[in-house]
Amino acid sequence: MEQKILGYTEAQYLIFHNYAWRAIVFFSILYCFLYCGRLNLRSAIFLMITA
Repeated sequence: MEQKILGYTEAQYLIFHNYAWRAIVFFSILYCFLYCGRLNLRSAIFLMITA
């Protein structure tokens, strides 16, 4: 019987672990781009209104 980690076999857990880290990194980069884009858009609209 194989060792179970959170109900998964070791091979399944390694696959899950890799995909989980990829998802965390992807969504953190996406959040950063969206947050910075929102700040830049707000600054650009303010400059267009006042010009």
